[in-house]
Amino acid sequence: MIHKTKVTTVEKEEKESIQREDFDEVYRNYRTFTYRVAYMYTRNPSDAEDITQEAFLRYYIYTK
Repeated sequence: MIHKTKVTTVEKEEKESIQREDFDEVYRNYRTFTYRVAYMYTRNPSDAEDITQEAFLRYYIYTK
């Protein structure tokens, strides 16, 4: 039983690592675009940053 728990923990850590890498890739590829679109709508850098952060937070939660 203990061995199975260790395997499950290792598998869970590997899955979380892959999810984190996937999120990082999406963030790197789309953060500038997302910010620019948000800025086009708000014309306010602070609001655009908030919107960008909220968008990626929602993406992270949704894909978890």
